[in-house]
Amino acid sequence: MLKKILWWVPSLVMMAVIFRLSTDTGEESSSLSGIFTGFLGMSEFLIRKLAHVTEYFILTLTLFLGLRKGIGTGTKNTLIFMFVIAVIYACSDELHQTFVGGRSGRPLDVLIDSIGIVLAVLICGIAMKKTGKKESYGQ
Repeated sequence: MLKKILWWVPSLVMMAVIFRLSTDTGEESSSLSGIFTGFLGMSEFLIRKLAHVTEYFILTLTLFLGLRKGIGTGTKNTLIFMFVIAVIYACSDELHQTFVGGRSGRPLDVLIDSIGIVLAVLICGIAMKKTGKKESYGQ
């Protein structure tokens, strides 16, 4: 039982990271983005949007672990639940940002987050199809 619960730790850690980053004020968030802007030579807008895609891509991959190894969901359910949980978290994150100074919750950011979510779901779906692992891990 404990082993199954531990498969959810990466998802919880990633959710905590996203939550923590969302508590930064607009000024603090811009300052962090500025570090990467100078290093990578990209615009702050592009850096921020790539961060959205990346963090939700990683979150969705960690949800795969929790669902497949922790619960043992089947292929179709795993992909659906990964998507739904990640999108709900993206919506809640944007709502959270409306309570942070200098930040706003924007539906466009949920759509950008969804790019990372969809990429992760597609990659996991293709990987499961190639390995032929359509059965549940938990059975």
